[in-house]
Amino acid sequence: MGDINSRESFRLNATLKIITQQEQFFQWLRMFLYINESLHNELDSVYQQMYYVSLNQLMKEGVPYVENVTRLLKNGENKHLKEWFNTLQNSLYKIKELLPENEWEYIEYKRHNVCHIFQNQYEQIQDSGNIKSNRNNKKITEIDKNFQSILLKYKLDDGFDKHITTTLYPILNDLYNELKRIHDEEQNM
Repeated sequence: MGDINSRESFRLNATLKIITQQEQFFQWLRMFLYINESLHNELDSVYQQMYYVSLNQLMKEGVPYVENVTRLLKNGENKHLKEWFNTLQNSLYKIKELLPENEWEYIEYKRHNVCHIFQNQYEQIQDSGNIKSNRNNKKITEIDKNFQSILLKYKLDDGFDKHITTTLYPILNDLYNELKRIHDEEQNM
């Protein structure tokens, strides 16, 4: 009897986790799309910071999540949900390929600036006095040069912010409209 209760408890917890993570993902995506639209209408430094956090995490955690859900839905019967996730996956891939690697690294750096007071991961001299040469298998001096070239190219952070938001806005706006269309179509059935 204990085994049955244990299995049922496990199934219930697994089901709750799936439902919870789906809602968390949908909320994260809604927030990101809202911030995208807000920044398109008016630049705002606080929203810009949240934009980088959301974008970075969407690419790091969201893409694998969407890939997994898309794979699980492949043989499913809910055509709207399949279309919704396929549309989202295609747009995320498009965004991922749109920017060069050094700009993605800078976006991650900007995300770290929002989430951590100090950027010791990017510093050669650590708080302990030790010297750190690499971050994620890249020389810190090379990372620094890449960041400086980005700042020169886009005329500092404000220029980079504008570049990223204006580059990604059309894709994200189209994504929002397409996801809304799929959702509305499903609701009207």
